[in-house]
Amino acid sequence: MPSSPLSTAQAARKALADQLDRIRRDAGLTGLELASLCGWHKSKSSRIARGLTVPSDGDIRAWCTACGVPEQATDLVAASRTAESMYTQWRDLHRDGMERVHQRTLVASRPNVSVGIIPFRARRTVWPLEAFYAFDESLVAVETLTAEINVTTPGEIGTYLRAFHELAKIAVHGAEARSRIAKARSTLR
Repeated sequence: MPSSPLSTAQAARKALADQLDRIRRDAGLTGLELASLCGWHKSKSSRIARGLTVPSDGDIRAWCTACGVPEQATDLVAASRTAESMYTQWRDLHRDGMERVHQRTLVASRPNVSVGIIPFRARRTVWPLEAFYAFDESLVAVETLTAEINVTTPGEIGTYLRAFHELAKIAVHGAEARSRIAKARSTLR
């Protein structure tokens, strides 16, 4: 099962590529024969079938027609658009999110601010369902899907602070955190 929106988008792209390749094989065509029938460079059908090139709507229609199943083109075009939309939304969402993280790292040089990054492979004992920011022992801001909630109840603040301390133990800070942020930002450009 995919573990992130990006892997879900990648899985959708891969499923489309696999389905197109299955159609080609069922038609008894080689990749070279398909490329020739579609008027493409000889490697294009292979790149599409392996998921390395995202096919255009026209590519999908040409593929289906060449394989004798033009009636499947409409559904495959819709699947392709859905997969591409998922990827674009994820990329844009995370690029914007990484920009916010970058802005926060600029403030991290202040003596009263600490930014930590939890590595993907770190073993966690705490899995918060939402993002939260502990400002001090009197305020925690919690970001939900639709709103930011300011928590001021001492008992609730204590719960968030305990979670924060557990997460801080496995986080990387300083130069290593900045390096990970820079690497993440560069992959989303």
